[in-house]
Amino acid sequence: MEWTEAFKVVFAMVASVGGASAIILILSSWLVKVWGQRILYRERAELHRLAKQHEISFSQLHVERAHVIKDLYEKLVDLYDSMQSFIIHSTHSKASSYYFFSEYLRS
Repeated sequence: MEWTEAFKVVFAMVASVGGASAIILILSSWLVKVWGQRILYRERAELHRLAKQHEISFSQLHVERAHVIKDLYEKLVDLYDSMQSFIIHSTHSKASSYYFFSEYLRS
């Protein structure tokens, strides 16, 4: 075996290993890209689902809050009306009692 044949064999081995490495590198990069996209799409879908779920729950909280505020306002209005009625009746009863007391003292 001559040196030229030995170099050809060594070069062929290096080229075949290098070619196989290049093919493996290309296929592995493609596979990583495909898996990465699948993972990204799955995570994006999960985040979208969670966002919708939170949006629904927060909108229900706002509706419940509006009902509570409405009920509280109705109770405040009832309290205000009751206090107005109490003040008016107590004022009239005091005025009438003062009137009767003053009439009693005059006689």
